[in-house]
Amino acid sequence: MLAPASLGGGEVSPEEMIQALSALGAADGSAGWCTMVAATSGLALARLDHEAAAEIFSNPQTMIGGVFAPRGRAVCHDRNWEISGRWPFGSNIAWSDWMLGGCMVEGEKGPRLVFLRREEVELIDTWHVSGLRGTGSHDFSVEGLTVPASRAADPAAAAVEPGPLYVFPMFATLALGIAAVSVGVATAAIDEFAELATKKTPTASKRLLAEREVVQAAVARARGEVEAGRALILDQARTGWVEAGDTGELSLERRAGLRLAASHAVSASQRAALEVFQHAGASASYESSPLQRRVRDLQMAGQHLMVAPPTFELAGRVELGLDVEGRGL
Repeated sequence: MLAPASLGGGEVSPEEMIQALSALGAADGSAGWCTMVAATSGLALARLDHEAAAEIFSNPQTMIGGVFAPRGRAVCHDRNWEISGRWPFGSNIAWSDWMLGGCMVEGEKGPRLVFLRREEVELIDTWHVSGLRGTGSHDFSVEGLTVPASRAADPAAAAVEPGPLYVFPMFATLALGIAAVSVGVATAAIDEFAELATKKTPTASKRLLAEREVVQAAVARARGEVEAGRALILDQARTGWVEAGDTGELSLERRAGLRLAASHAVSASQRAALEVFQHAGASASYESSPLQRRVRDLQMAGQHLMVAPPTFELAGRVELGLDVEGRGL
């Protein structure tokens, strides 16, 4: 979706990405998440020399996964880098042809995203978790691996590729992707609860769940939370798209708005799914219930660094006129 059109990618707008990932998240949280990782990883191609990017994306079916967090280290040797590191939360890596490993480079400021071939890395079976189990987000590692320096992208640098998509900061687009999947998962949770409520009569009760006033209010609140979150990420994406096309950049306020919208949508989705789950009764706790899986997937999604509670501080600092230099906005 987000790989450059010059390489055969879709280069779709963030709004289109949000709609697609939300639909996938509603179908299955892990499937939506894996697609989100592959799509947003493709953004790094726009920050490589065209020849290097074309080598990596020579086949439009190429899958890219990995980790943006700079858990690795790189040492420069002329035109090559020596890479070592271990990266946790490598979503989708078992099915990826290439993977990104965030690295700090000796003698340079700021992280780099280094493309590593699947056969160059070791996969470590670590993904035994509560939510998003199907993402296969295992650790991966390399030790003393030599790669061409041309395979390293600077996520903070201006993109080589033109177009409004690549004016959007990589981390902000990643956050929007996480929010889109979360909104989809929460939407499905509410739909599943609504269906359950029209069929289930709780123990010691003569009324269906749907006939209880407290349930009616809860499902309405949940739907309102999720749809407000969806509306905000779509509004920020559309407004940012126009701004990027008109000016070739995004203002500090817009970048903060994107991050705020994403973090809000995720937290709203978590609240909404948990609220309906609490009214579903004890039977919703069985593994056979899709509702409990939705709740677990959302709790895991909300732990991601790009949308976790501390990210609200970024938008708050901008709102209050405080410095955000070096904070990844």
